[in-house]
Amino acid sequence: MPTFSEQRQFTGKLENWKTGKLENWKTGKLENWKTGKLENWKTGKLENWFC
Repeated sequence: MPTFSEQRQFTGKLENWKTGKLENWKTGKLENWKTGKLENWKTGKLENWFC
């Protein structure tokens, strides 16, 4: 499994994750990751962002 840095480098578009505003590189709207909609983002495994 890639690390978060590797995942970020792969997409090249996961910006502002430190601010809590991870942007979806497809829709530009990936919000509320703190609520559990986006899990394990620290490991680079972005789950359920496509749901």
